[in-house]
Amino acid sequence: MFDIEIAGQMSAWFINQQNQRGQEMPHLKLMKLLYLTERTSIQTNRELILGDELVSMDNGPILSRTLDFMQGYRKPNNGWDKWVSPKENHRVSLARDYEFEDLDLLSVSIIRILKDLWRKHASRDEWDMVDYTHRYCKEWENPKGSSEPISYKTLLCKGFGYSEQEAEKGEDALRNQQRLIRVLYEADLK
Repeated sequence: MFDIEIAGQMSAWFINQQNQRGQEMPHLKLMKLLYLTERTSIQTNRELILGDELVSMDNGPILSRTLDFMQGYRKPNNGWDKWVSPKENHRVSLARDYEFEDLDLLSVSIIRILKDLWRKHASRDEWDMVDYTHRYCKEWENPKGSSEPISYKTLLCKGFGYSEQEAEKGEDALRNQQRLIRVLYEADLK
């Protein structure tokens, strides 16, 4: 598990940036930005933000559980819908107005990553983002109509160029972080 409210707050930040341009956001673009946020945190900080499962799908890499929430496959009142309205016509919007201070689960490091990614990708539409992740995210493999998990080892080797040995150590560390995120999330639910 992971804390879906962190994903909701990151999404609200991105959607708000899009709204400043007078638009809702295509859900596909948002998913690519969220995937790249997690990926960038792993690459630059060697830390997970969400600890979500990484998956290859036809339109590129995604965060599995986050996509379930985005698609409305999870029960309501879960932390996601506090920030993001249900998807309509392949687009998402803010569930409510908020102040920057309300994004209390986002660290300075996360905000820095969000800002950097937005600078790079604000002008891209969802299909440009799909093309970008197909080219840039070397860990992605086309599952040809299905979906395939992306292991942390694959991300580290193919995506970042780690050696097998470095990737195995890195994968162990990331799996330990993922387990800790799960424990903290489950403790918070009690």
